[in-house]
Amino acid sequence: IFYSTKVLFNEHMSALEAFNKVKYIFGDLSANESGYTMPGTPHPPGNFLIAAIIGFIAVNISDNFALGWGIVVTFLNALLVPVVMIISKEIFSKKIGKLTGIMMITVPSLCMHFSAMFDVLFSLFVMTGVLFLVYGLKYVYVSKNLEFIKTSKVFFFGFLGGIFFTLAAQGTYGHAIPILSFLLSFLILVRKEWKVVLVFIIGITIPAIMYFIFEYFISSGKTFWPVRALNIVSIVGNDLILARPFPLAYFANFIIIFVIGGVVIFPIIIYLFIEGKVIIKNIYTHNFIVLDQKHLIRNFLVLSGIFMTLFLLFQTTVRLEVERTWHWYMASLWPLMGVLFIALEVTVKRLFPNQDSVRGGYGSLIFISLQMVITLVLSVSIMDYY
Repeated sequence: IFYSTKVLFNEHMSALEAFNKVKYIFGDLSANESGYTMPGTPHPPGNFLIAAIIGFIAVNISDNFALGWGIVVTFLNALLVPVVMIISKEIFSKKIGKLTGIMMITVPSLCMHFSAMFDVLFSLFVMTGVLFLVYGLKYVYVSKNLEFIKTSKVFFFGFLGGIFFTLAAQGTYGHAIPILSFLLSFLILVRKEWKVVLVFIIGITIPAIMYFIFEYFISSGKTFWPVRALNIVSIVGNDLILARPFPLAYFANFIIIFVIGGVVIFPIIIYLFIEGKVIIKNIYTHNFIVLDQKHLIRNFLVLSGIFMTLFLLFQTTVRLEVERTWHWYMASLWPLMGVLFIALEVTVKRLFPNQDSVRGGYGSLIFISLQMVITLVLSVSIMDYY
């Protein structure tokens, strides 16, 4: 994207006015049938608009465009940490939220990629959208107990979530996977409140409809996100099958996620299927009981994680892609790492029942320190996950 943005603005669009530049990106560069015209065009056209905004800020920060770009991208990517911390706090507690933030800044993906990967920005958009869904679930739960739900608030949370999901959909066409997973989970958990479901759907679809209208008119009807998504998935999928043979690339990419995403990822996936089996069974048998709002939000994240994992297992194109496209997957699992911190503290207390000095959160700190050592070893031994 960095390379293509420079080429676009220096060579292809240097003589065009601002409005015609946008028309060129949507109507020519990224039209439904234009295919893979240059590096970056397998991404939605909105990707270039966001890159252009970052590029504009970058040139005003530093005469060195690469340095300015790096500063802006790093700052924006780093905002993912507090967003995940807040979600973790809503699932567990303030203490677990803080531990989640500390753990996040030690994982290889953050240390090695946040200052280089433009794609992480769209993980930030996904998780910010999720945060508003979490607030929506929390509000519905509290209001339901009071037997009064303000539909305007449900609409508000849905609308804000829709804005960030629409922005996230500009990252890659594969971002449809986390977006659909989170929306499906939300609707399953509030399905009995039909007014809430209806208002929420209206709120979350308005930003998407506004984008589709903008896209249609700016491209003179040549670009439509879902149609181009199917075309690009077919093109990229065929290339990936030849370049990265299945199932070798399939296993390799999961191993990459387990290493680059931190030592928390693999245990969280195991937890997803252990806990998810119970959730799905209870929903199916109509025995699903919500203990409190934290339990509801945790179930929401677990159910979403299961859907995403199943998508990755059975969707050919995405499962052969590299870790940068899967960053939204890791970001979606990180808020659940609190389960591991709780398990560690319980284990330490059982191992050292009579030693209070060893039981003050040392299990989590040892775990975080282990991750830091692994990250340091990786950072001095490899340049990239390729």
